[in-house]
Amino acid sequence: MNIIGIKLKSKKMRFLFLILVPIYFILTPLLFNGRTIGKGLFGLRIIRINGAPIKPSDSVARTLGYYVGSM
Repeated sequence: MNIIGIKLKSKKMRFLFLILVPIYFILTPLLFNGRTIGKGLFGLRIIRINGAPIKPSDSVARTLGYYVGSM
């Protein structure tokens, strides 16, 4: 299986990239006021265009965009 230009041979690695990574990028901004670990280190956060906090659907759309953008 080839994801984001990386050949994933083991089932554990596939699980990591297909399940755990999206969960991290969906849940952490919702639980930590728009911040992932990296954004928190730099004092950044994700907001909507009107300045409001992101919704769960926004977080899912961002994560799907990462995968679509990598194809």
